[in-house]
Amino acid sequence: MKNNLNIIIIPDVHLKHHLVDEFLKSVTYEKIIFLGDYFDDFGDDPYQNETAAKWLKHSVYNPKRVHLIGNHDLPYMFNGKGYCCSGYDNGKNKFINGTIERADWKKLKLYHTEKINDQDWVFTHAGLTSQWITKNTDPFKLLKNEQQEFDYLFDKMLIDYNQMFVSCGRLSGGIHKRSGILWCRLKEFNPIKGINQMFGHTPTFDYDLTPVELFPGNWATDTHLNYVMSIDKQGIVTYHNINI
Repeated sequence: MKNNLNIIIIPDVHLKHHLVDEFLKSVTYEKIIFLGDYFDDFGDDPYQNETAAKWLKHSVYNPKRVHLIGNHDLPYMFNGKGYCCSGYDNGKNKFINGTIERADWKKLKLYHTEKINDQDWVFTHAGLTSQWITKNTDPFKLLKNEQQEFDYLFDKMLIDYNQMFVSCGRLSGGIHKRSGILWCRLKEFNPIKGINQMFGHTPTFDYDLTPVELFPGNWATDTHLNYVMSIDKQGIVTYHNINI
């Protein structure tokens, strides 16, 4: 009998969707949450990204799957008009957007929340640091408002570097004082009281590319897809080696 993992969390894919597909054949689950960054990898080419685009186009319509946006996905979502980061390439953009249509892109979102065994969980690409939270800030309303702003910008294909989601701090070569949910680095992250989080984005090189609980209930998971995560119905976190 296959092991039921309840909720599976897949961090930064970066063209390695075949590893994900092989692992998923061996387990059952109620839901999968992808943390973004489906495209771009060192030494890649447009054809590999086209293959990833075909996989993503199919995956976003699976009702058991939630797909978040990563910083490497954002410039392709906006068809090269802005929000570019390392790895972006006009040739890759042509192949990706020759496959993925706007209706497909709209299936992706900035964040996802779950209530697991009375614990609040927030899933983003890079983490929501407490630097964005004051005593009068409701983190969930903040995220909801950010999603609404993002949806408006995407509908109009507008570029606005003043939004929280795209704020990039100096550790990533940016100019902002705080990094947002697509750019926050591990050294910039501080937890928010009462909320568990899981995010990718920063490879855990300092931890031998294994997942790490930076603070109680706050997990950094970008291991170059050596591992994926799961959370059972009691809220217990487990990680699974899929790149053996």
